Amino acid sequence: MVNEVAGINNPVLKGNSNLRPETIRTLESVLIWNVTAATQVNLNAFKYSMKNIIRAAPDPSNPGVSLFQNIGSQDGHGLEVEVVYAPSRNLRLSGNYSYQNSKDKSTDKDAGYAPQNHLVGRVD
Repeated sequence: MVNEVAGINNPVLKGNSNLRPETIRTLESVLIWNVTAATQVNLNAFKYSMKNIIRAAPDPSNPGVSLFQNIGSQDGHGLEVEVVYAPSRNLRLSGNYSYQNSKDKSTDKDAGYAPQNHLVGRVD
């Protein structure tokens, strides 16, 4: 956060000593179910709210230069499901699906920076 607060050597992006800290409130619930000795199912659900997000924005007093500012709030929620199957000591199969919905509160649009749906499979 040093650059965001005190950065002075970048000619196009200035620090801002008046920044407030970003804050986040989270709630998360996790369920782990050992279906059999070889199979495990994990479920995770979450919800969060972020405020005072620090972003670079044009400096109105200095055209062509951006300034770090507290602009933006974001709410999100999602879930994750993972299944792990290990039929032997030498083989482990796993699959994971994640869903996330994040909204920028000022635009009520997707906040970006993370996929809404994500699917991964793995063999070890």
